[in-house]
Amino acid sequence: MKNLLVLAILLVPMLSFGQLKKKDKKAVEQYADQMCGCVNDLMATLNPQAVEFIMLIGTEGDEAGEAAIIEYVGSASEEDVKVLLESFNVMGSDEFQGKIEKCDLKTDMSDEVSGSIDAAMGDGYDYFYKYLGKDDGCSLFKILLDAGTDVEEAESAEE
Repeated sequence: MKNLLVLAILLVPMLSFGQLKKKDKKAVEQYADQMCGCVNDLMATLNPQAVEFIMLIGTEGDEAGEAAIIEYVGSASEEDVKVLLESFNVMGSDEFQGKIEKCDLKTDMSDEVSGSIDAAMGDGYDYFYKYLGKDDGCSLFKILLDAGTDVEEAESAEE
């Protein structure tokens, strides 16, 4: 019984060690909401069909997205295809990526939590990522984040 009490005393602080403080959680939630809104605004400047394909790829996978794009290209007008391709080109441009980076404002956030999010690991990032999954307004940003993480992992594997 004495050993159980000692074990409980030692484990309780360890269980709360890695958790975020309430203030940090609020800062992460505000950051996520701001980031999602900014990215949604940028994506709204693109062809809605292109955004739908990005969502489809993110939810159903590359094969489903590619099949839908091929089907669309086969049935759409030449002008509609041109507009779609232009939106994909814009998304891949350095200028558009710069605009997305300008969305990344981590005000009122501790350096530790901000670093965790930037490194895509740790308690701050875990809370941020889970929060994105709970908010429907963040689904597009979460898909883009996942795609960016996949690209970074592929590039790291090649090195």
